[in-house]
Amino acid sequence: MFLIRCIVRQLVLLLLFADTCFSACAVCPADRTIWFVNNANPLTGDGSYNNPFSNLQIAIATAGDCDLIYVFPGDSPYDAQDHAPSMGQPFSLKPNQRLLSTTLEAFQLCPQNCSLPVLTNTQGDAVINLSNNNQVSGFIISPDTRQFGPLGIAADGISQATISHNVLLLSHTGLGISVLNCPQLDVFTVQQCSILGTDNTQNQGIHFIQSANGIITITQNVFGGTSSGSLNMGIFITRCTGDNEYFIAENSFSFTANPSGSAVGILFYTQMSTGKQTAVVTDNQIVMTADSLPAGGIAFLNDLTPACLTLHNNTVSTPVNFPGYFIWNISNVPFLLDFDNSNKGVFLVNATTPNSPLPAPPSFTPINPTCPLSSLRRVSETGKMQDS
Repeated sequence: MFLIRCIVRQLVLLLLFADTCFSACAVCPADRTIWFVNNANPLTGDGSYNNPFSNLQIAIATAGDCDLIYVFPGDSPYDAQDHAPSMGQPFSLKPNQRLLSTTLEAFQLCPQNCSLPVLTNTQGDAVINLSNNNQVSGFIISPDTRQFGPLGIAADGISQATISHNVLLLSHTGLGISVLNCPQLDVFTVQQCSILGTDNTQNQGIHFIQSANGIITITQNVFGGTSSGSLNMGIFITRCTGDNEYFIAENSFSFTANPSGSAVGILFYTQMSTGKQTAVVTDNQIVMTADSLPAGGIAFLNDLTPACLTLHNNTVSTPVNFPGYFIWNISNVPFLLDFDNSNKGVFLVNATTPNSPLPAPPSFTPINPTCPLSSLRRVSETGKMQDS
């Protein structure tokens, strides 16, 4: 009964927020079809609650656009190669589908060691491939350790997605979430996920590459490692091809055991980009030890496009002589930095000597006279997100 109540409560929340969707999900009916999957079921199943599908690939293929797919923890990992349409095929969602764990609420109690369904892909590069307006919530996503450069979740050419309450375990230079070639990204949210490196092979958290016209929200996530490894980069943003607005808040970054290369918490490396980039980076905690060989906690590098960057109430702890905030080679473009004394850490600007401790914000003469924040959110004096 508890499980049924949990599922009903999640469905109510989904339906309550249905009206807030943008154009991509406006076509979905209010009474979405619900399917269930449990690989502990010895039968093939029909997708009902009492007789769930035993295979997730079959469930995704059977479900239509806009359908909800609930996955039980099962008795073993769900491998994308089991009944895959072709070798290497990931779990490829259809437009507007939502892939949800039946034990999603358990994530709140134990975000790294829960009885959540485990998804993997023993042959392909990615575990999950997104389509327009998907949601993926409540899973342990573990790319196959036999692959070099495995990928957890791939978003290629899509519009809109929500990724929340997942644990992504990375190794062999793994990448947690890749957002690539999305010219109309719209609203993209990553919230309350743990993205962890399990070895020291330069694993990375989230990439945004050549994606534009989006409002990107990355909040309340954990970027770090396990006892046997770490990440060497949390968030990487580069080559944006249009206007983007980023809200990066209340994330925790801990790079403590990565001797295989320099580490960066948040890196804007937007050389060769076009459009305007507006970023609010607030209330993040970044900790790097000497073993991490850090290049910087929060870094903006190499001829940014016209940009407006707000840094508020971030705390960056780095070893001596390594900057917490690294601003370099931005003199040739309109650039406005809103940086106040609520930020804690060492500052390095245009390759000058770091100030340690930071006595005051550096002096900038911005070409851009104003800092237009998102039309959907504003940052208050305390740095918290508020509705406009």
